[in-house]
Amino acid sequence: MLKRNLVYILIIVSALISVFNYDFSSNIGSIDFILFISAIVLIIAALILIYRDESKRKN
Repeated sequence: MLKRNLVYILIIVSALISVFNYDFSSNIGSIDFILFISAIVLIIAALILIYRDESKRKN
């Protein structure tokens, strides 16, 4: 069950990271920038999991 809901958990976590750090700094070394990049990575991971799950269902 956790494997099925992992995509939704990743999307929610990345959305929360983005909302809590709305004022993104242009300084690359800042923690806000690092959290923003981690939110993007989580969204990409969720998209990859969705694609892999949908391709398994078609076969």
